[in-house]
Amino acid sequence: MKPILATVLSVFACATLLNWVQPVQPAQARPYELNTPEARALAGVIDTVLTAHSKKDLNLLMAQFHPDVKALWSNDKQMNSFEELKQTYKDSFLGYKGFSGSWLPEYVDIEGNMAWMIGETSWSAQALDTGRQVDLTVRSTYILRKVEDRWQIVLEHSSHRRSD
Repeated sequence: MKPILATVLSVFACATLLNWVQPVQPAQARPYELNTPEARALAGVIDTVLTAHSKKDLNLLMAQFHPDVKALWSNDKQMNSFEELKQTYKDSFLGYKGFSGSWLPEYVDIEGNMAWMIGETSWSAQALDTGRQVDLTVRSTYILRKVEDRWQIVLEHSSHRRSD
């Protein structure tokens, strides 16, 4: 072993034994209270997304997203730009009727002008091509950025829950 490396390791070992160096602690989840005004504002963004889907209101929907948005859905669909996401939603509006949805947040955290939320999103609609009722529940993760006192989604991710 090279002398410098051996010296560094010896010093670190002694420092650890003497409690000079504290072991790194795993990050602790700090769930934000879901009933605070800020957490309600965040959840309101997702509620507006669901409302926009039910009304097929593309302008209202896209107003909830930051210009630098990225999205990755459980069907392996990945959108890397605002325009790509907008087109994907526009196309999806042509495929269903009778949309309803709900969002159940499980975890919210806010650090300055950034926030992240994890929860479960349930969707229900009738496919126009087959008339079949489609029901889907996914695990959703959102990262939001506060811009001029308004929260906007910068990352939307959904995945199917693994069976227990």
